[in-house]
Amino acid sequence: MMVMKKTTVVLSLIFVALLCTCIVLFPYRDSRKFITCGIAPYEKQVIEYVPHIEPPPTQDEIDHSMSDYVEDPLTVERGAIYYNDHKETYYSQNVLPGESLDIPGRHVAFDGTIRDKDGYICVACDYEFLGYGEVIETSAGWGKVYDTGCAYGTVDLYVDW
Repeated sequence: MMVMKKTTVVLSLIFVALLCTCIVLFPYRDSRKFITCGIAPYEKQVIEYVPHIEPPPTQDEIDHSMSDYVEDPLTVERGAIYYNDHKETYYSQNVLPGESLDIPGRHVAFDGTIRDKDGYICVACDYEFLGYGEVIETSAGWGKVYDTGCAYGTVDLYVDW
């Protein structure tokens, strides 16, 4: 029994020594391949994750109201609609002035929506649905997130109705 333990220890030490020798003699050749002792080269697979990101809208797309293209955009009479896989509601600056919102170039557009200096409609979303500064297509035009406080999947358009 004792001989067997000694043999196992000796063989383990020999294996470690050979392994260390292989690492010293055959270092990594490049970032994709490496060589092992007596074994054919192994090629590592490089998997790249490329998220699908929609390109931002052009200035021409921002300047035109979606009501030019959408039959029934969100209005005060309709109150809430479903558009482009999200629910749209509105909140009025007449009720919630929103002075604390940091909206550069804030103004009331021709359609009564509150927009920033670039023409984006100011919207609110759940922060897990869309983060601050993200852009989304709404029934009234392109919107940019400046506020939170909605249910997940809901987009609140900031308006002057």
